[in-house]
Amino acid sequence: MPENVFTTNQLKIFNYRQVMLDKFELRVKKNANYSLRAFARDLEISPSRLVDILSKRYGLSEEAALNISHKLKLSAEQAELFCALVGEEHARSVIKKKIAKKRVAELLGKGSFEKLDLAVFDTMSSWYHFTLLGLTYLQDFVYDLDWISSALGLEKTVVKDALADLISIGLLKEVNGTIIATEDYTYVGENISSSSIKNFHLQIMEQARAALFSQQLGEKEFLSLTFSFNTEKLPQAKSKLNHFLQKFSKEFGGGTDKKEVYALALQFFKLTKDRQQHGHEVIQ
Repeated sequence: MPENVFTTNQLKIFNYRQVMLDKFELRVKKNANYSLRAFARDLEISPSRLVDILSKRYGLSEEAALNISHKLKLSAEQAELFCALVGEEHARSVIKKKIAKKRVAELLGKGSFEKLDLAVFDTMSSWYHFTLLGLTYLQDFVYDLDWISSALGLEKTVVKDALADLISIGLLKEVNGTIIATEDYTYVGENISSSSIKNFHLQIMEQARAALFSQQLGEKEFLSLTFSFNTEKLPQAKSKLNHFLQKFSKEFGGGTDKKEVYALALQFFKLTKDRQQHGHEVIQ
């Protein structure tokens, strides 16, 4: 199953498939009978190709992106963003990808962001690497080994190694006697299945377990929901979760008066197991 890691000051979670799903959902709201097949017809692509695009088995060319932006009836600026999002992911040259990436940041009004290669992430996939990046945004941050060790609850040797990792990778840099994050947004993925990413999520869940018992009620919020679900709506559900993270981050992750580093972790998964078909047997 694909996993994503979104970390640091805010989240980079926007992609062109999400734009397509958003437009699809709007049409469904207007017409409950509107289907993916109808959506594919309106985009003038085959239903199988649409499914392949949304499931990330296939991408879009520059020409196809432009055509689809017109079929989606996007405004000029929205169409430019859509095509830039496609180029950021699928452009054939590194230079074109960098140009598209910069344009996406400009159009979204965001700071700089960095997509980590999985090989890089493998070297710094512990929870405290990313928490350390977040520390640099706090009002009372002090570039001092004792202060950072106390804030993270870690041995100074571990903090020293983590600092060295982040500086060598280029996510932190020393400036005028302190350190600053070089990117406002750091993310891994999208849709990569990796033991390192799984381990990172496991560490975050372990931190959540510890917080459940150690932190005061006023410092935390734990919520859960169990419900029956139509798995055909999984793409739309994941899109909604991404939208929620984006909105939450924008509302609560901005500004300069940051006092603590928090984690928001979402797990949306199946509780039931795969089942074989059996004959009916009456339970007595």
